[in-house]
Amino acid sequence: MTTETGKKGVTSLAGLDVNPSSVLRAVYKVIEKLYIPQTSGLVIIDHLPVGISPLVKSDGQFYHRYWIAFNGSFIADVCQEETDYRVVQANLKEQFREDPYLVKRDYQAFLSILASGMPPLAGVGLGISKLVKALTGESHLNNCSVDYAYSMNRLTGGSWRGG
Repeated sequence: MTTETGKKGVTSLAGLDVNPSSVLRAVYKVIEKLYIPQTSGLVIIDHLPVGISPLVKSDGQFYHRYWIAFNGSFIADVCQEETDYRVVQANLKEQFREDPYLVKRDYQAFLSILASGMPPLAGVGLGISKLVKALTGESHLNNCSVDYAYSMNRLTGGSWRGG
């Protein structure tokens, strides 16, 4: 299967004209919604394809990014941030060119900070409710939130502080 990039960032893929970022978004959704729920135990997904996150460091083909799932629940997103302002600027321009629906923001202040020298960064996005869901085996995420615990405690006449 070959791909050719044409005008306006449209790619010809298997005879269909598609927006590359739309295809990548679909790949990410398949992983998140179809693959992860079928897993058990601890699963770390790496080699996520480049094209969605302009601020994440990559090797040109794959991100320096990992998704962590436990017992079928997505619990964390770990990544290394790109700190070279020229790379980030080029990534943002490419993303804005390819995705006509993307909200275009002014990133000049952020790019100026990067240009002045930013140390290497990493980020971790951990969903506490999702972690509780995975550890308890609860089937609904809403039942794992602090708001839910507080509401149930109030409805049953208990004290929030455990008394």
